[in-house]
Amino acid sequence: MRKSEINEINEFFNSLGIDNEMLSQMASSYTENFMIQGEETTKLEEILKRAPESLLDWILENWQEEVDAEVSCENKERTVYDVITESFQKELIFLDKEDVEVMLRAMNGHPLSAVQMAALQDNYCHKGWVFMFCKDEKCSFVVPDEIREMMITGLKDEKTQSLLGLITGVRLTLRACMNLFGVVEKKKVLQIAVDKMFKYSDLSEEEQKELAWLSEKAEEALQLLCQREEGGFWCEEDWIISEAFESRREYKDFLKQVSGQEYYIPNHKEIYSYAEHMVNMENPCYKKMVKDLTGLMKNKVRADNLMLELEYRTVQDDFQAKDIMKLLFTRGITFSSKRSEENFATNCSQWVYTVRKWSNRGFTDKELGRQKKEVSFFVAPEQILKDVQTPKIQKKIGRNDPCPCGSGKKYKKCCGK
Repeated sequence: MRKSEINEINEFFNSLGIDNEMLSQMASSYTENFMIQGEETTKLEEILKRAPESLLDWILENWQEEVDAEVSCENKERTVYDVITESFQKELIFLDKEDVEVMLRAMNGHPLSAVQMAALQDNYCHKGWVFMFCKDEKCSFVVPDEIREMMITGLKDEKTQSLLGLITGVRLTLRACMNLFGVVEKKKVLQIAVDKMFKYSDLSEEEQKELAWLSEKAEEALQLLCQREEGGFWCEEDWIISEAFESRREYKDFLKQVSGQEYYIPNHKEIYSYAEHMVNMENPCYKKMVKDLTGLMKNKVRADNLMLELEYRTVQDDFQAKDIMKLLFTRGITFSSKRSEENFATNCSQWVYTVRKWSNRGFTDKELGRQKKEVSFFVAPEQILKDVQTPKIQKKIGRNDPCPCGSGKKYKKCCGK
């Protein structure tokens, strides 16, 4: 982990009043309750014998298995063993490509980045697919032999490979649609997946007949993903809704706003891009904004966090360049000269003009032929500050918005818990 990231984390904990002693106590408690002490072992039965009872209970609770206080340790270990192996066998086809890569790295003892270690801890330890060992104050991740064998066997099996590819393609399309549209019909996701993700529309009529099963299987995959509601969305009838909409009324009002508009249809490459990000990270205006904010804030981590917030606000809330400039003033971010301010604002206007927005059903203002809204400079910063500091209505922070504390996490996973 970079020094700047460590400093950022320390600042965050300090803002919450958590000192080093408290952090040490928290770490000690976690180690005692959810990690296994001593030498590593890859045999699942031995792992469960050495595991703290609180870890066994945690795994059972995750899979919604009842924890009987009267059951013997031996019987509990056997139950956990069965739950772990059965769950992995069922869930293997739903693993992301990133999931598979991180699991394989852990299985083969390859070095893991801080992000990959966090992913293992957050996504797999509570499922019992990966365990954390601690020896001499050093932490390591272990994938049990049984999980390793099922993964290797599954990845070699043609049927499993096909299912993994199908579900992955539909999942990527679904994520891209969520980032592009906010609310989307299931049939639209299916159409984009079949025609663009799997390039069905590029085939000849004869080839399409041979692959008539693809549409049906893709629809089954989409229904499975909707039932699981994983990845920041919820469903109602024929609609898939981003969890940025917290109620039925919110998304219904939004549908009225976009009624009659056509959907933007992403191509194969864009599906991959928008499945991971809300905006085009390769946009030169975007890159320049990140560079300028880093220079203004003298801290890349904070600049990245602010840029993430601006992405959400521009895509979801239809922020304009003037709104972004006002936000910078309220955060105390100032420019060294009038010229640098004007250059930033001009680039900001161009970026906003080329961002794909929910209110446009994924189109940019530029593609719709709308007039670009430039920032007026005759308004003094002091007046802008005054206007912003006395708003008529304060917008509620959405669960999916960046947390205002500056941690970089979503509000629902930080102060909004």
